[in-house]
Amino acid sequence: MNTIIVPILCMGLIVGVQAQSLRFGALFHGGYDFHSTQFQALPGTFSCSPGFGSTLGKGFGFGALLELPSLPISQPLSSKPAAPSIRIIYRNMSANFTAREQQPIVLDTTITRATIEHRAAVHMPGMMFQCGFSAPVQELPLYIEPSLWLAVPLVGSFEQGEYLVEPANRGRFPDTGLRSRNITSGQFTAAASVQFGTAITVGWELPTSTTTSLRPELSVWFPLSRSVSGMDWRVVSLRGGVSFLLGVYPTAKYEQREQESEPTPTAPVETVEPTTPTLQLACEFVTRDSAGQLRPVEEVLLTTRMKHQVRPLLPYVFFDEGSADIPERYIQRRSDQATDFDETEIAALSTLEAYYHLLDIVGWRLRHNPTATLTITGCITGIGIENNRSDLALRRARQVGAYLTTVWKIESERLSIVARSLPTHPSPIGHPDGNAENARVELSSSHPAILAPLHGIEQEFQMNPPRVYAHLRSVPAHLDTWSWQLHTGTSIITTQSGGGALPSTLLPLNAPWRTLDANTLYGELQGVIASTSSRPLQGHAYRSLRIRRTIESDQPRRRVFSLILFDFDDATIPSSQEELLAMIAGQIKPTTRITIAGYTDRLGDPEHNLRLSERRAYAVARALGVLGRARIHAEGSRVLLYDNSLPEGRFYSRTIEIELNDE
Repeated sequence: MNTIIVPILCMGLIVGVQAQSLRFGALFHGGYDFHSTQFQALPGTFSCSPGFGSTLGKGFGFGALLELPSLPISQPLSSKPAAPSIRIIYRNMSANFTAREQQPIVLDTTITRATIEHRAAVHMPGMMFQCGFSAPVQELPLYIEPSLWLAVPLVGSFEQGEYLVEPANRGRFPDTGLRSRNITSGQFTAAASVQFGTAITVGWELPTSTTTSLRPELSVWFPLSRSVSGMDWRVVSLRGGVSFLLGVYPTAKYEQREQESEPTPTAPVETVEPTTPTLQLACEFVTRDSAGQLRPVEEVLLTTRMKHQVRPLLPYVFFDEGSADIPERYIQRRSDQATDFDETEIAALSTLEAYYHLLDIVGWRLRHNPTATLTITGCITGIGIENNRSDLALRRARQVGAYLTTVWKIESERLSIVARSLPTHPSPIGHPDGNAENARVELSSSHPAILAPLHGIEQEFQMNPPRVYAHLRSVPAHLDTWSWQLHTGTSIITTQSGGGALPSTLLPLNAPWRTLDANTLYGELQGVIASTSSRPLQGHAYRSLRIRRTIESDQPRRRVFSLILFDFDDATIPSSQEELLAMIAGQIKPTTRITIAGYTDRLGDPEHNLRLSERRAYAVARALGVLGRARIHAEGSRVLLYDNSLPEGRFYSRTIEIELNDE
């Protein structure tokens, strides 16, 4: 009903028109929008915000203005009659919401409280149809124009996120390793389908010729409806601008054109659309209980737990074949950026992400240990274009040394540059993976702090129930086409489509649970049978799945240690790991649960790799004195921990992981 109020009033104004002249023109305005609302997250998005409140935004608009001949009625402001006016305006409103709260973050390997700022920015364009009376004030060139307006939204946009603001220069969110998280953006489609209200415009008439006028204006728009569906969000707008009017057609000519152009009314032809039959479809989220029976799932609980991770630092820089340039995947800074480096922030990154900061980690440690020295040994593959290329090995070592002296200002006398052919313990010569591993620079130091392991606090996620599936059904069973979609409201996670019968097996939900920002998942099933009649038989089913999150913010009771630097096809524990093993042994209590898992890279026979990983695990158990007490898992190359297409990924896969749990 409300959607036709303004057009009906405008038609009434046009019907009652008599006399004088018609004017039309263009307008432009800009100003402020006061948004009155309360919400925690924009519709269809996830946010940890304690709540956004009212705010002041900016907006602009432009459009067309039509002023009809004056009506022969009196008005209280002047002896001059009022003129009906119609405005069609494109308007754009924006709002920036902020809210702050205190939350725990990782800082210097400990949990501390910091200030988190939640931000939400919205842009809401739309088309407005405005109808009113332009009433002159006494004999002044001043006029007041009360009006009613109706607006239809266009597709807008939004941005939303959480940002760490205090401490100002340190700290990262543990789940992203950055100073921001839950960053989302996209189309804002939650604006109310129809908005309406009142407005008052005050302007000053400045004639520029006998037929044209320039009018500075000030307008206020008051809403009588919500601006956003399902949310008490209202916007009062203050706009200042200018309109330009051109007067045309004397009265007689105007009335004549109206008579000539008035079409002969014709009786409307009513068409009755046949009712479209529907297809019965159903979808639900389920899991299997301990007895193997299906049971429905309405909610998934995601628990975030902290664990203390100790990862050795791989002291190798790998080079491309025949090249002495440090590859781009290694992070390199300018000299003026060295002061911004903080190793505690790097320790919160994933293993390979932290490794690519190797040059800066070593440079930072050398600067903080002024008596330490470093040996830089360049190596080559010894075959092909790198056969007898001692000059290439020397250039590789010098490139690493040059970075440390230039960026980190390490004295050259503290760096020993060495060149050799193959490494002391080479990988398989002639094999593509082995060649890539042998083309490297090795770093070594007598000072244990320079290449010491990285300590950091990482997150792990536990899901309950651990497996969730989509169960799809239809009546009848045969469908010409069907499609299944899992989405969050703003982004699609998985899609599946086909024809014939729906899948008889359950569809697992492969959602990115660890990084999912939404608090609800939506499943939609659609099906069509086109052969039943001239009109297709269609059906639709919809199901939602809530996501609830909990965080265990206590200091982590789980500690995970990695031992790398196992040489290729070797289970001998390097002497460089003895200090780390002694530290681990000192943390084992009589009640500590111990798990030791062995891994290898992709090179070699899988059965051989399985036995090799088992030998490595038992060697570590004997060194810790927990043989017979620890749970030992041999994974071999069945589970590749890192990207084995890279030499660093293969080295980090030659590892033993030790887990200590005091829970």
